[in-house]
Amino acid sequence: MKVPQNGNVGVKKRRSTEPPTPAKEVPTNSDCKTPQKSVTETIHLFNKLYLKTIQKEETRLKMKEKPKKAAGEDEKKRSFRLDLKVLSQMKENNETIETPNSFGNIPGVEVGHHFFSRCEMTVIGFHNHWLNGIDYVGNSKAKEFKGYRLPLTRFIVLSGQYEDDQDNYDEVVYTG
Repeated sequence: MKVPQNGNVGVKKRRSTEPPTPAKEVPTNSDCKTPQKSVTETIHLFNKLYLKTIQKEETRLKMKEKPKKAAGEDEKKRSFRLDLKVLSQMKENNETIETPNSFGNIPGVEVGHHFFSRCEMTVIGFHNHWLNGIDYVGNSKAKEFKGYRLPLTRFIVLSGQYEDDQDNYDEVVYTG
């Protein structure tokens, strides 16, 4: 595995056409980060940028609110998906960890890891859809996935926030 000069192990350019393979552990040495450190730093960067974005949005609303209240106009509307703004920014700056076409364990993510948002999962390559609970490889990738029956599920994310949610780990009933 090549390690980029910036030392970000696991960070790959988007649109990779690599065949599906299990993710591999990266050896630890003085020149590169461990997968755990890379994941931790990426999540910390997301949270830091997210908090800054929230602060900017609150400041923007306060600045717009004062003149409008004086003029008797409606106040400025709040942006609701600030996490998506941060996700887009990190992708544009190539600050996300990409795990294209990988199945199985994700280096740096332990079983039982708690995430606070789907965007947090997306920035580390654990789940590529910020909205959908099922991440899959569709029929459009048939050439890259010869020998596999498509669609093929990569990850299922259960939020545990639905009425019909039951803590039965042997069976998953996905209700969307």
